[in-house]
Amino acid sequence: MAVPQKHTVIEQPATGKLIKTVKLRFHECFGDSLMVKSKPKTADEIFSKIDDNIKLIADRLRNLVKATLPKATETVRRGKFTYTMNGKDCVAIRLAKQHVDLLFMHGTSISSPHLKGQGTVGDPKHLEVTTLKNFDESDAKRLLLEEAATAA
Repeated sequence: MAVPQKHTVIEQPATGKLIKTVKLRFHECFGDSLMVKSKPKTADEIFSKIDDNIKLIADRLRNLVKATLPKATETVRRGKFTYTMNGKDCVAIRLAKQHVDLLFMHGTSISSPHLKGQGTVGDPKHLEVTTLKNFDESDAKRLLLEEAATAA
């Protein structure tokens, strides 16, 4: 693909003398050929992009959150399943290539030997689930209830 010039030269028709150089805008250089990747906005879009093992883990976590926090509202935001209670983000499910994270947004006071992360906005406490065999559902349920009490 040829890279377009970022400037265009305007010459005087009769003499060919340079009148001015004009800087082109981005879309004038590249047109609409560049596409910006967007994050999935629906559950179907998320599930269409992941493998079956991750799909099973994510589905199990979604069902656990819905059963444990029935008043939580599920939305897809920034490519994650986000659960809101009382107008505040409470829990999220983030999918990676090899695992699924159950994120606790207000998790500074919750504790478990299975938790990872610092409990900050940039590094929330979370459970990293790689397989359903080693997933401690009772601990996850306890953490969800503690998180809901903290977020209330």
